[in-house]
This record gives sequence, structure tokens and C-alpha cells, in this order.
Amino acid sequence: LLLDRGESQDSILRQCKIYPKQAPYFMKQLRMLSREKLEAMIEGLFQLDWKFKTGQASALSGIESWLVEATA
Repeated sequence: LLLDRGESQDSILRQCKIYPKQAPYFMKQLRMLSREKLEAMIEGLFQLDWKFKTGQASALSGIESWLVEATA
């Protein structure tokens, strides 16, 4: 969201409380994911959690499926 708003890198790092040594890695990863993709991944985790709690999915197969979807 901060990138979409046009915030500077320094502002993003400060607001996210990222240490200077972590900054290059954080920014690289941040630029690799779109907000839409990140939101879809979080929604997938939410749905997976619901399936675990209702007995509709096993932990291992559910996580494996989510990983495949998230990295596709």
C-alpha cells in the first residue's frame, strides 16, 4: 500500500520498522509481490485455516496446496 501511494523507500522502511541491514532484502521482496498477489495469498491462508478448523483439509496437504498456489 505504501508503494502504491508513492512513499519513499526511507519512509516505508521507517513505518515498517525495518533495520538497515534488512532493508535491501525487504525492499527486493516487496517489489517482487504485487498487493493483489499478497492479498490473494493471505485470503488463501484464511480459507485454509477455516478448512483445518472444520476438518475439511489435513494440515500437510493443505499447506502444500497453498504453497503451490502461492508460488504459481
